[in-house]
Amino acid sequence: MLKRTITVSFLYIILFFISGYSQTPHTVRAEGSSFMVNIASTNPKFTLERINNFTIKDFYEFTDPSKEASYKLPFINIYLAIPQNSIVTISDLEFESEFEEKTIPKLNPQVIVKDSVISYIEKDYLEAAGNENQDPAVQIENYFWFREFYIVHIKVNNYRFLADQSKIELLSNISFTIKRFKFLFI
Repeated sequence: MLKRTITVSFLYIILFFISGYSQTPHTVRAEGSSFMVNIASTNPKFTLERINNFTIKDFYEFTDPSKEASYKLPFINIYLAIPQNSIVTISDLEFESEFEEKTIPKLNPQVIVKDSVISYIEKDYLEAAGNENQDPAVQIENYFWFREFYIVHIKVNNYRFLADQSKIELLSNISFTIKRFKFLFI
């Protein structure tokens, strides 16, 4: 009975945190100690600017000045309450890809603080923080405590920039399985 209560509580917490993305159609299905997550697609807000043969796409809601000169790309955060000292794994990842050719995401600005005035300076693309290694489509960011709940933070990178090809990859119909394992301290 306790195991079922924990599993049902786990499912409700998943639904609560993912439901914050009401514009993101999703489903969560429980199967034993695993959960199937399906995220259809997202529609982040953006502006477009044409420069020569390229389009600069600014996902302005994802501006993060702490990541100076890195590309602004949308992502989805999922926070799951799990039993204490548990770990999770991501498996059975599937998604559909679509590409936006000759499209470059805008860079995060540099922050200048002077006399309690905050200024933002746009970065030049020659200063881009080159990251040749792509972040995985779904990754476990960290584990932490929130009040009396043990939480795992999962990040879904549903937009990725392929710098060598000057195109943005859009991932849709993302599905994956979250499996929970008990981690024993020795």
